Amino acid sequence: MNVSIPRISVKLEDMTKVPSLQRPGNIGNRIATLIPDLLEMVKRKGMISPSFIYRVKRVEALVGAEIFLDGGLNLHAPLIVEKIPTAKELAFAVCTIGDGLEQNVNELFAKKRALEAFILNEIGNIAVSKVALKARTKIRKEAACRNLEASSSLSPGVLGFEVEQQQMLCKTASADKLGVEMRTGTMMHPDKSLSFVTGLGKHMPRWTQADECRSCRARDRCHNRLTSSGEML
Repeated sequence: MNVSIPRISVKLEDMTKVPSLQRPGNIGNRIATLIPDLLEMVKRKGMISPSFIYRVKRVEALVGAEIFLDGGLNLHAPLIVEKIPTAKELAFAVCTIGDGLEQNVNELFAKKRALEAFILNEIGNIAVSKVALKARTKIRKEAACRNLEASSSLSPGVLGFEVEQQQMLCKTASADKLGVEMRTGTMMHPDKSLSFVTGLGKHMPRWTQADECRSCRARDRCHNRLTSSGEML
């Protein structure tokens, strides 16, 4: 699959939906003042370079928690087996916004402008989530052209889909074509990158962001978790 370069932008209304930025008192007022300036800086400096890539592999067999794919590949992911056992194919996707924003976050931290760095980091999180939404939409549209449905997506790092599987996912999707590489075996660079798997077939299940948050290992300490409802993945 070729690299896709979607058009995205992070807007002021996107920032109002981030729980970690909703603070009372003076710090909340300071955040509200900084957000428009930082959004303008992101646009002016061209910090966001969005792109994604994905590749579809046929499911050959399920054996316990192992998923055997065409081309001799196999994926250990009991959560995928549990949630989308009838998938005929799996789409492996990697999304990124490049390292421009990440570099600016590091520079702000080095200058001891921690609050600005924190807000800028959240802008990056929103941006890469928007890239992932574009990728999921394209996967669903192309699946529909083949009379297939696409399930919601699952990312490594949740219970039953260990982060160690990210390396296999990135290799399968050819993440290197985006300039995305694995570091320390489990972490991607640029930092504002993410990967996911989507099942393709008939009558594929869907779930919300809140559902995925409930299975995430970081749910107890994450300020951005969704506990009741959320966007369909």
